[in-house]
Amino acid sequence: MTDNKLHIVHISTAHSDNDSRIFEKECRDLVEKGHEVTLIIQSARDETRKGVNIKALPIFIGRLNRMTLGIMKAARKAFSERGDLYHLHDPELLLLGLLLRASGRLVVYDMHENLPEQIRTKYWIHPLIRRPLAFFVSLFERFTLNRMAVIMAESSYAEHYNWVKRGQVVLNLPKVEELVQIERATQKESSIVGYIGGVSRNRGLLTVTEAIRKLRVDGLPVEFECIGNVSMDVSANQTYQVGVQEGWIHSPGRIPPSQGLPMIARCQIGVALLKPIGNYVGSYPTKMFEYMAMGLPVVVSDFPLYRDVVENNQCGFCVDPNDVNAVVGAIRFLIENPEYAFEMGKRGQQAVIKNYNWNSELEKLISFYRSLFVENRTINVK
Repeated sequence: MTDNKLHIVHISTAHSDNDSRIFEKECRDLVEKGHEVTLIIQSARDETRKGVNIKALPIFIGRLNRMTLGIMKAARKAFSERGDLYHLHDPELLLLGLLLRASGRLVVYDMHENLPEQIRTKYWIHPLIRRPLAFFVSLFERFTLNRMAVIMAESSYAEHYNWVKRGQVVLNLPKVEELVQIERATQKESSIVGYIGGVSRNRGLLTVTEAIRKLRVDGLPVEFECIGNVSMDVSANQTYQVGVQEGWIHSPGRIPPSQGLPMIARCQIGVALLKPIGNYVGSYPTKMFEYMAMGLPVVVSDFPLYRDVVENNQCGFCVDPNDVNAVVGAIRFLIENPEYAFEMGKRGQQAVIKNYNWNSELEKLISFYRSLFVENRTINVK
């Protein structure tokens, strides 16, 4: 650390090199604040992008390769850096975090999800081993997390992990200034429902697909802009397949936010109808705030956390994510009442600008970094 300038090494073996939280918010904005940032991540090549020094890991095929070869390659690159602080983004890197701590490095783990809760709902984990695996992971977290500092992407994680000694909540809120510009620069089209994120049954995509099918049968020419990686439980669904074939579902897969968000800005409505399972009930869906920032009225799950935002700001509807007819009713109302929908969108945008934006979270992140550095220096002096 020189003249209050930190060299922060971010590491991920699981995320893409254009990940919104890691690259766009944390790494890129830290550079803009005057810090040096190195990002070790799967990428096509070493490069400096928007001031961030990317140290490329190979693109790994399959979880096993990523969680073995990937970790070894990430470790080699991490130990070759002379960072003031190492910021890890994946549970599979916790052992690397212990090694870095043992070598005297400052380590921060960024908790993107409550992992034991997520394991209990992962479709690719056999149902018979989900609970014992979640229990084992909980024990492993107890062993590792108190040997490093922890950043939590949701307030609910802080409640669940109240035994963590050094923690800070840094919410994954949107970069409002950029999203507002997208909304102003893009002309919206009518009768398009938008979604961006993981495309799976648990995230409510089959409910939305069926609701749009019903609206089309009733004579409303509604289309669905569905952006994100499509899981097998959606891609195998007949209604989804028919929608893609007939063209009323546009599903380009996962694309960078810089491309995907302008596509969502053309929509009339944003949806986030996650099922009441795992982390979803107690976690903010970042996409909801992104829709609001672009001036879209929202239709979201009827969870207390979501209602506190949407109903208090009168910027959309909260409905039962398992009730297709409730989703149909909310979308129909917004399409048939465009002036009311527009006012909802403007109220949501103002709420995000005022209360739900990344700027304050970035300051919390930097302050946490500095407190750890000062604490570590004091310990070393003693």
